[in-house]
Amino acid sequence: MDNILLVGCEQAVAKVIQTFLAKNDYNVTACDSVEQGVLLLRSEEFILIIVDVHLLGMSSFNLIHDNESTAGHSPIILLADYSTVDLAKDAMKHGVVDYITKPLKLQNLLNVINKATAKREIRHKKINPLKEIKTHFGTIIGESPEISHICSLIERVAPTDATVLIQGESGTGKELVAQAIHNESKRAKENFIPLNCAAIPEQLLESELFGHIKGAFTGASEKRDGLFIAANNGTVFLDEINSMNLNIQSKLLRVLQEKQVKRVGDDKPVSVNVRIIAACNESLIDKKNSGEFREDLFYRICIVPIEVPPLRRRIEDIPMLVEHFCRMESEKLDRKITLSESIIQGFLSYSWPGNIRELQNAISCSSVLSETGKISKHDLPPHIAKLIRDDSYGGKSGGSKNRTLKSYMRRMEKDYINQMLSECGGNRTNTAKLLGISRASLYRKLDQD
Repeated sequence: MDNILLVGCEQAVAKVIQTFLAKNDYNVTACDSVEQGVLLLRSEEFILIIVDVHLLGMSSFNLIHDNESTAGHSPIILLADYSTVDLAKDAMKHGVVDYITKPLKLQNLLNVINKATAKREIRHKKINPLKEIKTHFGTIIGESPEISHICSLIERVAPTDATVLIQGESGTGKELVAQAIHNESKRAKENFIPLNCAAIPEQLLESELFGHIKGAFTGASEKRDGLFIAANNGTVFLDEINSMNLNIQSKLLRVLQEKQVKRVGDDKPVSVNVRIIAACNESLIDKKNSGEFREDLFYRICIVPIEVPPLRRRIEDIPMLVEHFCRMESEKLDRKITLSESIIQGFLSYSWPGNIRELQNAISCSSVLSETGKISKHDLPPHIAKLIRDDSYGGKSGGSKNRTLKSYMRRMEKDYINQMLSECGGNRTNTAKLLGISRASLYRKLDQD
């Protein structure tokens, strides 16, 4: 986890921030005073510092100065209430990169942190928004340390028949990892059959996996081979295995132990030679400890664990992924799809809770909406668009028409709506309810200039 220093927050607030950010891969160290913060900065490395604005004064600016003398050059974010916003703005002239107002909204804080840390990564790692695409095994894109580690694991585990458990959030590309393992194995010429266990009704999953004989249940009009028999000598990929009930877990365990399956309604076993790769989007250890997942099955499928990181932990791969998806859309729509560097920089500031799948969907949607093929800020989903800097927005070149009180209030209203959209995960129905307006009003307010 990346380390963040929190200075001067009330103990209760600090605890809430620590708990929330821990779920988003940040480790928060809290201290009460600027002096304690300075000591911590001299002994530990932090990627970011959060300071409560009530500590502002010469001592806080000394903290800023001391921080700039360290190798990390950690960005500083201020927590301010409405009465001290002017102080926070003034502090930005002395090295503070951003501020957030109280009462604190945790998702807003996370967005500001991700934005600040992304800029730090760009500065330190010199992320090139126009990088050539680097592909591994034909499907896995990126050159971050996390991707390099995963590819190394694939190379080592693929030639074996070891069962593999791939863990990671939804949309991170777990199936691509499973496919790469199969393609690099001695089973590559045989079938690779994926199955999302959560997508099959519980009463049908057993038949889907093991097959059934005619008359085994209502609707079983003929004998049918299951997934394991169809994949004989090949690989079965069981995604979201954490959703499998205990009864089917016990039958899967028998397949692993005896290398035999029994069709539903049949007493005669069928021998199979199948490699199993499983995946889950939540902690399988927690499911095991709570009794929702069999302990003996857990140790059978988790011979080699592979952790696929969320996109927010490998932001240096975003430019390559963007280029890849733009090329895909160009072929699909038969026109060149491009986007500007400023939009890519905005992508680097977004936390991508839906990971690579969300990135691909954002580019796909924007490509369709773009009239020219060059994706603009207005083509993007609103919760992402608000992170993209628009140099003409509120600037001197905007003209007197754009500086009226009416246009200013409209922009403020739109900014607030986009903020609520972000907190609702882009769900416009929930956003409208939260704002107390109709969906039609929400769409109209978002569409107006």
